Amino acid sequence: MKKIKLILFLIIIYSCNGNKTNNSLEWDALSKIAYGNAKFGMTKNEVINLDIFKGGEEGDNYINSFKKDSIGKFTYSIQARFFNDSLFMIEIYSNSTSEEYIETELKNYAINLKDEITSKHGEPNETERSFSNRNPKKSDFVHATVVSMYGWHIKDKQVGIFLMKKSDNNYIAVASIGQSSMAKRVYARK
Repeated sequence: MKKIKLILFLIIIYSCNGNKTNNSLEWDALSKIAYGNAKFGMTKNEVINLDIFKGGEEGDNYINSFKKDSIGKFTYSIQARFFNDSLFMIEIYSNSTSEEYIETELKNYAINLKDEITSKHGEPNETERSFSNRNPKKSDFVHATVVSMYGWHIKDKQVGIFLMKKSDNNYIAVASIGQSSMAKRVYARK
């Protein structure tokens, strides 16, 4: 009887450790994916050959998607950003909206992105970026051009959803998916 209890105990311990390893492997794999089939560290030539970027506008350090991509309920523009020919960030942009739609349409673009990212990454885990109990308002932009909504940190990957004022009456929702270590190097140089 003691041997059976010991074996059951070892099986439980082993299965718990196995789940941690599998979960850790999943997080490792997830942390390397920038967007779709694009992975951090890919070259511009590799990224431009991905379906979403084929035929897209190419600059020195970026590639804009040729067409908008359907994410959840809406379509968004996608931009891949590079440093030393290495993909380090993907930015996803909603359609522009005017000030009177901040509390409806713009909020819905951000919530849609949050829902899609949550389905892959779990609930946002950077609470200081979250508007947990309130909706964005016009007054949020009185003294700011960027309002942080939600954030995730997965190993060396940072994901943030922001509302951005582009000009006087032009607002967008943005999801930024970046490789933390590379982004620190890029922005330290500026």
